Amino acid sequence: MNKKGFTLVELLAVIGILGVLAIIVTPGIFSIRNNVLEKSLKTKITSIHNAALDYAEEHIQEIESEVSTYVPSRQPRDYSMNLHDCFPVTVASLISEGYLAVNTSHTTTDGSANNQLLNPVTNESMNGLTVCVRYTNQNAMNRVLVSYIIDECELYEDKDMATDCLQCPSGKKAKKDSKNKWKCS
Repeated sequence: MNKKGFTLVELLAVIGILGVLAIIVTPGIFSIRNNVLEKSLKTKITSIHNAALDYAEEHIQEIESEVSTYVPSRQPRDYSMNLHDCFPVTVASLISEGYLAVNTSHTTTDGSANNQLLNPVTNESMNGLTVCVRYTNQNAMNRVLVSYIIDECELYEDKDMATDCLQCPSGKKAKKDSKNKWKCS
């Protein structure tokens, strides 16, 4: 008997093996993709901080007059601070004044470049974020400019990344509250 081709059983076995391999490999691929996106977000946040500090160094007189009476009572990563505790600057203004570069290859539906800094995790614009620049203390000899993004931790989708961002105490993890904001609990 002349055999040309595969039997139905052989084809089903190959399809079954390929299906099992796909089930094993797919979660790993998505996990790697999510890690890359989160690291990309951290890199963008670092770029925003660096751009804000560059801006602050060139606009030091404005910042000194704005925050000269400020006596810090909170840590730089305390996101409950309001805009009266710092010199606010938006990501959009950092972009427009050339302190922060964006990929202009992103275009709108009409074909024009939109100068948007996109969150790689959510694909939403980060241009509306406010960065606060302030001094670490009032002593003129020791004060250092620091920057932080209002609600920076809300940029993260991953619980572990939010936990690190919030600097939760040992044994506590970030959890979304009723207002969909990350809190340590």
